Amino acid sequence: MADFDINILNSHDAADAIPLQYIAAAVLLNWNVLSDEARRVVYETAVAGNVVGLPPTTSLKEQIDRLIRNNAPDAP
Repeated sequence: MADFDINILNSHDAADAIPLQYIAAAVLLNWNVLSDEARRVVYETAVAGNVVGLPPTTSLKEQIDRLIRNNAPDAP
């Protein structure tokens, strides 16, 4: 999977932080109504940890799994 550059989201502007949080929350809150393909693509992009401009973190997959499990409605 190629690296993704968060700069395409115009993240240089601090005003983008809140809208990005709302988009992320909306994806999580609607996780179970997304198609399997959409969930797969979002999940694989997130756990790959290769978004240029975001800080690297350890155990990213486990953190994302926990977030989905604890916050997505009716998550398995």
